[in-house]
This record gives sequence, structure tokens and C-alpha cells, in this order.
Amino acid sequence: YIIDADEKEYMWLVVVATDQNDTITSFSNGCGDAMNFCLAAPGDDINSTNGLNASPYVELPGTSMAAPHVTGAIALLAEMYPNLLDKPENFSQILLETATDLGEEGVDEVYGHGLLNLKDATGPLGTINIADSNGPQSSGSYGGGATIEAPVAFGDALDGGVEIGGLDKYERVFMLQLPVQKSAQLAPGLATKSHQSISAQNRKATSIAGLSFNTTHDQNNELKTSELHFSQETNQGIMTAHMMMGKETQAKPKGMDGAAGYARYFDDIAVSTGTERRLALSMASAPEATSQLAADIRIDRNEDNDITMLSQSSVTKQLGPVLARFTLGGLTEQGRFLGGDMTGALSVHSTHTIFAKSGFTLPINRKVILDGYYELGHSNLDFVHDNLVDAGSVWSDTYGLSLMARPDDQSEIFVTLRRPVAIVDGQMALNTITGYTADGDYHTETLIYKLAPKKRETELLAEYRQQFFPGNMLAFGVHHQQNALNLSGVKNSGGYIRSEWIF
Repeated sequence: YIIDADEKEYMWLVVVATDQNDTITSFSNGCGDAMNFCLAAPGDDINSTNGLNASPYVELPGTSMAAPHVTGAIALLAEMYPNLLDKPENFSQILLETATDLGEEGVDEVYGHGLLNLKDATGPLGTINIADSNGPQSSGSYGGGATIEAPVAFGDALDGGVEIGGLDKYERVFMLQLPVQKSAQLAPGLATKSHQSISAQNRKATSIAGLSFNTTHDQNNELKTSELHFSQETNQGIMTAHMMMGKETQAKPKGMDGAAGYARYFDDIAVSTGTERRLALSMASAPEATSQLAADIRIDRNEDNDITMLSQSSVTKQLGPVLARFTLGGLTEQGRFLGGDMTGALSVHSTHTIFAKSGFTLPINRKVILDGYYELGHSNLDFVHDNLVDAGSVWSDTYGLSLMARPDDQSEIFVTLRRPVAIVDGQMALNTITGYTADGDYHTETLIYKLAPKKRETELLAEYRQQFFPGNMLAFGVHHQQNALNLSGVKNSGGYIRSEWIF
């Protein structure tokens, strides 16, 4: 009756002895009426200290050999997880909950809850809730776990893994390895250029045909994908064909322009996040104006109703021989960070990125034009649980240089060397529990994770265009990415041939 009293529940443990076959020994009672507070432990031929003769150790049988196994398990739990000392009944609860079932299924009168299992007893039990530096307080524990989808701008920055502290159902500290995935990343499709050198004001029909190929290699320089594309586009319709050999293929946005800035990155985000609706508004001054002014606003909404908005204003002005361009803009994302996604305890309310861009176009001579740009972005993140995670200020940039040469009126050479958007400075700080102090209190720590990729992408693009007769243009192009998508050692190479016809 004393053992079974409600106020004494889990304050007692009864131990029965088992042999090497996990069977109850002949000298041990079963659990009987005490089965709800009972478990089994090894008790036959146990090497024990001996004070009866000169031999210091002797193999002995008995429940007196089994009970110390349980006592030792409790001592180990108390050392590993000193918070359990605040509620001593947790020791018994943990050992009974993790015991390996023996005999009849479930709790029985012979083995009680089953055989002592120290491995399971020292592991996490129940749901592990991520904890900040406030510990087990209701305001400092977050259920639901967390995942990180690293955007292209992160590249391989978090490939070493991200750890964070959590508490199990008994408020014991365990370190969690958070899953880090790459967001839907886009290779730079080069089947067409954004600028076209051929134009006709009153053409009746236009036909553009193209053949392109693309290969992707991983960090071990092994061929990952090989793709072949054919497309034909007229004002009557579009025909495409695609053949791919390899494990996977990637969506490829059009464009071979010299810039790879935040506007292009915005389009990549729109594709990777599955944009369902887009609202776009563009305004520009008249072509004859001394200074060209332009404004661009784009709003995307995905299937989760998250909004991504980009707005930018630019001015273009002739300064002597140099055509100068200046752009100021902002990118606002709901629930994302530069196209990446963080869920659960690391969820983001929104991210605000301000970017500034300067560029120039300089004629070297009548046949050669040099074009360059630099764009710098600054991001601030608003986390749902700012006590747990903080990113402070994150800086990113992109820059490139292009050369356009026209040897004659029928040919054109276009070469671009650029570095797309990547984090250059920034870190993620996790304020979390990481263990225990010498006094048995929770130990808190700020874990810092750098967000800049180990090696950023360098991209080379080249195209040669030749007009053989009026109304026709044939173009050959190649491209190569080193550390593609800001992933160290990944290479992506390809090329294409395309023909344009004007009728």
C-alpha cells in the first residue's frame, strides 16, 4: 500500500534478476504485485567485489547483483542530465519507459516493464523541442523542429551542418543536427540573349530556331547531367524538344545579358518558389530625354500566398564618352531569405533587401564597347523567434564586365565575365542551450554560422553572331560556371547554336 500510494508513484523501483539469456533466474522472485514499478537487470554470474578472501573479485549470483545495475544507471543519468535531480521520480520513469519488453507483451507479473536498457534511457524521449537561452520556460521552447533551405546566395556556406540545442520530454538537453537543403537552383540557360541586335519595324513574321546543349559536373568532376534542347519560335506558335541523359534536369531561365543582379535573382526566386500570380508595372522616360529615367515594380505570389516584391528606379545619363547607369531598389520577401526558406523555430516573418547598382558603357572605339556593373545589397531579417535566432546585417553583391565587338556590319562578338549574387559578409547566430554547467544548471551559448559560400561562382559567357544575308542571323555560344551556384568544385558548361529569321 505504501508503494502503490499516488503520492509515492515512481519513488520506488523493484528489481528482479535475469541470466545471460535474459530469462528470470531460479533464485529471483517475479515482480508480482509490484509489476508497475518493476524491471529486470542482469543478476547471474556478475563480476563483483569480494571481501571474504584474498581474491578481490568474484562472480556472484543474486538480486543483490541486479539492483546495483539499476542504481548505477540512475547515477549515470544524474551525471549526464543533472536537471533530473529536481524531479527524482523522473529517473524511475525513464528507466521503466525505456526497458526492453520481456515475457508477455507489455507490463507483466514476471518482468514488470522489462530489461534495463541504458542505451535508450540516455537517449532523447518524446518530441525534442528546440530551446533558446531561456531554457525550459514556456517562452524559450519551440516545438515543430526546424529546417533550412539554403538559397543560391548561401551556396555551400552551411554544408558543414547546423546544430541547435533542444529539450526532450524530461527537459534533458540534446543537440539537434538541422537538415540543410539547397533551394531549387537554376543554371543560366543560354539559348537566347536578352538583347537582340536584329530588329525590323514592319516585319510580317519572325522565326527563331535554336539548338543548345548543357552539361553539369559535381564536386568530384563526374558528369551529372547531359542535356540537348531544340526550339523553334514563330509568331504562329512555339515548338520545343528536349532530350536529357543523367539523374536530373534543371529549369533554365532565358537570358544572356551582362548583368546578373538582384532583378535577375528575383526572377530565379519566382521560378523556384512556384509563382502563381505576378503583377508587374514598368515606366520609362521618352527616348529623346537627356537623362533616361525608369521604374520597375514586380509583385509575385506563390501557392502559399507568400508575397515577393521587387521595386527599383534607375537613371541613365551620358557623361562625356561614358554612358552611366545608377539604380536603387528594394526586395521584400515574406517567409523567405533571398529565395531560401527556413521553417519551424527558425521561421522568417520577412526579409528586406536594399540594393544599389552602378554601371557604365564605354566605347573603346567604333567597333568595341566595354560594359560593366557593380551591385551591392544589404539584407535585414525579421525572425519569428528573435530570442532564438538572429542574422544581424547580411551583405551580398554581384558584379560583371562585358565586351561587345562588331568587326563588321554582319558580325558581333559578345563576352561576359561575371559573378552572380552571393553573400559576402553575414552570419546566423543561434542563442540556445548546449549542455550543463559544472553546477548542474543549463549551459547557454550563441552558436555562430557564417553565411558566405566557401567559393563563389565565376561565370564566363561568349557568343558569336554572323549575318549571312539580310533577315538571317546565326549565333554560336558557349558558357562555363566555375563553382556553379556558389558550390565549391561544381562545374556547369554548355553551348548552343541558334538561327534567327526575319520575313
